[in-house]
Amino acid sequence: MKPSRRHDLLAWTIPRMRRASELDSLEAERERLLACQADRDPGLPTRAVWRFAQQFSVITEELDGPA
Repeated sequence: MKPSRRHDLLAWTIPRMRRASELDSLEAERERLLACQADRDPGLPTRAVWRFAQQFSVITEELDGPA
């Protein structure tokens, strides 16, 4: 079964919008993803929620016991 024209269009358009390149190799893609994740802030993605600081408070606790 051949993919639809809509699929073909989206498969062509989305990588160009994201400025993504073709997959070179699985190892290269894994290294690229790990490097991207290493640059990210390990905290909560609070910028994704509008007025997060006014709406919520975040409490961090460390509990004793097995992990």
